[in-house]
Amino acid sequence: MAPFQRGENTATVEGYGLGLTIVATIAELHGGSLSFEDTASGVAARLTLARS
Repeated sequence: MAPFQRGENTATVEGYGLGLTIVATIAELHGGSLSFEDTASGVAARLTLARS
Protein backbone atom coordinates (compact mmCIF):
# COMPACT_ATOMS: atom_id res chain seq x y z
CA MET A 1 0.00 0.00 0.00
CA ALA A 2 2.96 2.31 -0.37
CA PRO A 3 2.32 5.58 -2.22
CA PHE A 4 3.60 5.73 -5.78
CA GLN A 5 3.98 8.13 -8.65
CA ARG A 6 2.09 7.45 -11.86
CA GLY A 7 3.96 6.30 -14.96
CA GLU A 8 4.49 8.31 -18.13
CA ASN A 9 1.42 6.78 -19.82
CA THR A 10 -0.84 8.56 -17.30
CA ALA A 11 0.70 12.01 -17.69
CA THR A 12 -2.72 13.63 -18.11
CA VAL A 13 -4.00 12.19 -14.81
CA GLU A 14 -3.25 14.23 -11.69
CA GLY A 15 -2.39 12.72 -8.31
CA TYR A 16 0.06 10.44 -6.59
CA GLY A 17 -2.00 7.37 -5.72
CA LEU A 18 -2.32 8.12 -2.00
CA GLY A 19 -5.99 7.16 -1.63
CA LEU A 20 -5.50 3.47 -0.89
CA THR A 21 -2.52 4.20 1.34
CA ILE A 22 -4.68 6.54 3.42
CA VAL A 23 -7.54 4.01 3.61
CA ALA A 24 -5.19 1.19 4.65
CA THR A 25 -3.54 3.36 7.32
CA ILE A 26 -6.87 4.46 8.81
CA ALA A 27 -8.13 0.86 8.78
CA GLU A 28 -5.01 -0.35 10.61
CA LEU A 29 -5.32 2.44 13.20
CA HIS A 30 -8.82 1.14 13.94
CA GLY A 31 -7.80 -2.52 14.15
CA GLY A 32 -8.86 -3.34 10.59
CA SER A 33 -7.31 -4.06 7.24
CA LEU A 34 -7.60 -3.43 3.51
CA SER A 35 -7.08 -6.33 1.11
CA PHE A 36 -7.65 -7.14 -2.55
CA GLU A 37 -8.90 -10.25 -4.30
CA ASP A 38 -9.00 -11.22 -7.97
CA THR A 39 -12.54 -12.08 -9.06
CA ALA A 40 -14.08 -13.14 -12.35
CA SER A 41 -15.24 -9.56 -12.99
CA GLY A 42 -12.06 -7.77 -11.81
CA VAL A 43 -10.39 -6.81 -8.55
CA ALA A 44 -12.47 -6.60 -5.37
CA ALA A 45 -11.35 -4.44 -2.44
CA ARG A 46 -12.25 -5.60 1.08
CA LEU A 47 -12.20 -3.18 4.00
CA THR A 48 -12.45 -4.99 7.33
CA LEU A 49 -13.08 -3.11 10.60
CA ALA A 50 -13.49 -4.59 14.07
CA ARG A 51 -16.67 -3.82 15.98
CA SER A 52 -16.16 -2.47 19.46
